[in-house]
Amino acid sequence: MPIARKPQPAKPSSAADARSLRTLLLASDLQRSVLAELDRSGPNPFAYSPYGLQSAPRRAGTHLGFNGQFKEGTTGWYHLGNGHRVYNPVLMRFHSPDRLSPFGKGGLNAYAYCSGSPVNRVDPSGRSWLALLGSAVGSFLNAIFAGTAISRAAAYIVKSEPQSRMWRIGNTMAFWGGASGLPSRAVGLPDNILARMPDTSSLLGSNLGVIGGQGLTGGGALLLNYSSTRTWMSNAASNGQSRWRVLWEATKEASGWNLLRGQPQGHVPGRIANTPLEVGTVEPRQIDPVVQGQEIRGVNSTNL
Repeated sequence: MPIARKPQPAKPSSAADARSLRTLLLASDLQRSVLAELDRSGPNPFAYSPYGLQSAPRRAGTHLGFNGQFKEGTTGWYHLGNGHRVYNPVLMRFHSPDRLSPFGKGGLNAYAYCSGSPVNRVDPSGRSWLALLGSAVGSFLNAIFAGTAISRAAAYIVKSEPQSRMWRIGNTMAFWGGASGLPSRAVGLPDNILARMPDTSSLLGSNLGVIGGQGLTGGGALLLNYSSTRTWMSNAASNGQSRWRVLWEATKEASGWNLLRGQPQGHVPGRIANTPLEVGTVEPRQIDPVVQGQEIRGVNSTNL
């Protein structure tokens, strides 16, 4: 038999219940680090050290912190990998060693966090190929920028047009701006293969967007560089200049070798004169047949 339920008045909640049931609005960055929490009392901004140590004016009401990872409220430790390893931002290291260390993919330091580079890497919560792809695209751009500086120098060498000292310094800076990034990226490729990033669609989309933009920039620069390279190579062939010699002189010029030694811009002479040859006329020579016959017989006309 159904029994009618009488409405009960709502009981006033305690201060602890009100604190545990309060609504928070979290503001985060692209790496999902919580930068502030907002409630009825106002915003509570967060700041982090490079290794994830959190500081705030008031006690945080959320358990999400650096890189969106779960943070223990009392200790401030991060339980990464769903509790697989505990990370201490005060000590800037893990509490437990990596089982793939020291001779495996974990590296020599079994307790290191992000290979000692937390600004450029994020928590090891899952493998990602984006770090490797980003390094490959960056190396591609560095090579293009260095090659563009060489191509600019080659074009002026072919035309034998000396440039100002300011232009030469700027071109050298552009060359080394691209060339200096190649060794560091090449050394960092193994670490980037092992870099770990949160497996989230938002972070994946943001990184793909950045890499895609860099790829478009590099593709456009490659097309422009290809066009200018074809132009100066064609002009060098027309002038009879050795293209390998032009490339060598352009590399010396773009690298600043000539500037360092106080030498002018390189010059490559052509095998063919730049001015056309004059057209000459051939006129027949009038020779007396008698004299010609005497010369052939070796007889002097005065002895006859």
